[in-house]
Amino acid sequence: GQGVVGLVVRERATEGEEEGEELVPRPPSTPPEEAEQTPVPPQGAPPARRKLATKNRGRSTITGDDATDKRAAAAEAAADRRQAASEAAAQKKEAAAEAAAQKKKAAVEAAARRREATAAAAAQKREAKAAAAPQEPSKKARANKKPPRGVPVLRNWKLLRDGSVRGLISGSPQYEDGAKVRTSPLDGRAEPASGVTVRTGSGSRYFLA
Repeated sequence: GQGVVGLVVRERATEGEEEGEELVPRPPSTPPEEAEQTPVPPQGAPPARRKLATKNRGRSTITGDDATDKRAAAAEAAADRRQAASEAAAQKKEAAAEAAAQKKKAAVEAAARRREATAAAAAQKREAKAAAAPQEPSKKARANKKPPRGVPVLRNWKLLRDGSVRGLISGSPQYEDGAKVRTSPLDGRAEPASGVTVRTGSGSRYFLA
């Protein structure tokens, strides 16, 4: 302070007087209040630290944005995976249903073919049995004295080996009475006999007299 400076000056002046030296007064020191004051930065962190803090806050903001983007991307990827899994399950279910329908259809068709084959085998078996069984003789038709109206009459008839009948015809619009004719083979429904109306394979009827 000023007291200390004055004390030093007086001591040196005394020493100079004793040694006989000329003392050169020193300029008074600048009072503290008149000295140039260096501006003090405001309280808080220095500018460099504030700049670093601001930069760090910016980095924190960027880091937070990156984390948000990453979470959004992860959520979107999870949604895509769930959708893909759902579509795959639906396709698998549809394929299983289609395979089951095809299998059922094939089973129905196979059963129908088996029924048809069984029916055909049974029919063939019946036909073979009928062919192997001896044929029953035709029932003897009831003899009539008079021929049915419109049916030609064969007299002096004879049954031939091929199943046809030869005789003298009368009452036919195609032949003169007494003409000698030969019919086509009989159908075998009625046994040829006098007083019986027989039918040929072509459908013609004759009364055997």
